Amino acid sequence: MPENNISKKSLKRNCETRWIERYHSVSDFLELFECVEEALEEICEWDHTDTSNQASAFRNSILQPEFIITVVTISKVFGFGLPLSKQFQQINIYLKLAMDLAQDTLIELKDYRKHAQKNVEDIFLAAKKIADKFNVTMTIPRIDKRQVHRINVQTNNPEEYFRISVFIPYLDSFISQLKSRFLNHIDILSSFHSLFDENSTKEEFKKLAVFYEEDLNVNKLFQILSTLPISTASNERTFSSQKRIKTYLRNTISEKRLNGLAMLNIIREVEITIDEMIEELTKKSRRLEFIL
Repeated sequence: MPENNISKKSLKRNCETRWIERYHSVSDFLELFECVEEALEEICEWDHTDTSNQASAFRNSILQPEFIITVVTISKVFGFGLPLSKQFQQINIYLKLAMDLAQDTLIELKDYRKHAQKNVEDIFLAAKKIADKFNVTMTIPRIDKRQVHRINVQTNNPEEYFRISVFIPYLDSFISQLKSRFLNHIDILSSFHSLFDENSTKEEFKKLAVFYEEDLNVNKLFQILSTLPISTASNERTFSSQKRIKTYLRNTISEKRLNGLAMLNIIREVEITIDEMIEELTKKSRRLEFIL
């Protein structure tokens, strides 16, 4: 076990839906990189052939210069999206604030992309520091005259190669995904302002009318504006509550009772008095009299 101070004790799965978990999984992997390599090296010595061969293949993969530089790059870029993801998990966030936060994150990413050469230097030094611990030389893959399955950068400088082949394409993809998921809704959001802004134009209202042609009613449009979900965090909290409520001992719980317990657990700000509970219990016919 490495002697440096490590706060993490285990690796996390790379969640497909939660961006926060993605950041922590990559960050924890970097922190435990030496431990992972040491564990794989030990498994390589096992007598079980399949397990030792797989461990050897994994170890060789994580010690490739391209893998190290990619993981460090992902960790840096995910750091920009971490505050945005945390804000999106709040219950009281509304659509306009979410769009403003996404726009601010996009500006930061574009500025990071603009100074790609300097930022790649920092990433390359961090990756080289990890590689030096395992006597790995930061070299570029073999370059052919004609390459089909991967990018073929004509350069002999490893830092320049990884900047062109890894950093810039990944950052451009991240920016593109951010635009398509959030910022493409800015036009519709600005169209909603035509409902209560005297200075709005007719064109803005026309965009809104075309988009919500089936629900062209002012009251419905206001309901849509006030209830548009920013993320699925609230829905995921419902499933998390159900997992805590429906335990192994409550496996045969009825649907009605499960819904009631879930509502009590999720909507905690609604206070229920003892008198209301007694009144609800007395509505159901019982064999025995309900005596206080």
